[in-house]
Amino acid sequence: MNEHIVHLTGADAETQKPAGWENALEKEGFHLLRAKTLNQAKYYAKAYRLVGLLIDLNGDDAATSEAIQDLLKTDGACRFPIFGLSAKTLRPKSQRQLAEAGMTSLINSNAPPEFLMHQLRAQRELLSVKLLEENGMDLNSLSQEARKILHDLSQPLAALQGRLQILEIKSLEGDPLKGALKDMTGLAMQVTDHLRQLHELHRKYS
Repeated sequence: MNEHIVHLTGADAETQKPAGWENALEKEGFHLLRAKTLNQAKYYAKAYRLVGLLIDLNGDDAATSEAIQDLLKTDGACRFPIFGLSAKTLRPKSQRQLAEAGMTSLINSNAPPEFLMHQLRAQRELLSVKLLEENGMDLNSLSQEARKILHDLSQPLAALQGRLQILEIKSLEGDPLKGALKDMTGLAMQVTDHLRQLHELHRKYS
């Protein structure tokens, strides 16, 4: 399954031959989605599982900062990093402003493709860890629900086992139901033992 990356180029971007890093992305298994407007980038952020977003820096730090902040408010945006692409080295003031807005890091668009790929691979692994953490939270909820179900099963089963034992004791020799009661009591005890083992496993791994 391809992992998606959005490249926000801006409305004035010209159609040109893909850069080396774009070809490298495709070969690595990433699927590049090009967006010319902020709204289109936000749509992709909601519609796809993104590994990252690349935004071309056009020199307007205020507008870019506002766009980054807007993107970070999009549902699901907190899952992926935002990289700024620029062919020029930004002034320290610009770098601070964009970082404060939420940009993860700055990448020189003329740098070797391997540089960008290294950062995206790292972010992909980080995303996998975050997803595992989220699943761990879900497993915790599942564990709590399992404990409740085990408790709800144990109570009536204990009462049933007790009543079966009393009926077995009180039943007369030769009573055709005595053998059936003995078998049912044995089955109830087996189920009780299985529940005990489940409780032990739950306590061990929760």
